[in-house]
Amino acid sequence: MQSLEGTNPKTLRGAVRVVNIKLTRNDCKTIKEGIKCGVGAIAYNHTLGTEIRNAWLWGDSALVKYMRKVEKIKHPDDMSNKILEDVLRLFK
Repeated sequence: MQSLEGTNPKTLRGAVRVVNIKLTRNDCKTIKEGIKCGVGAIAYNHTLGTEIRNAWLWGDSALVKYMRKVEKIKHPDDMSNKILEDVLRLFK
């Protein structure tokens, strides 16, 4: 995946859109193959999830505030998992 640094989504929908744009063709192929095998979002926790957390979720960004207030999610690990779940839905 291309770096998320320098991007600043403010909502879950915006985060999903940015991640989708930043995925490489190889990332998309891997995700599609994973879905066929029943792989869920947790499988990407240490790869895409880490990139998402490091770029957006450690601190008090607008996205963190949104995830806490609207999605009722408190921890960055859970926030990144929600983002990943929604990204994977795009491939189903």
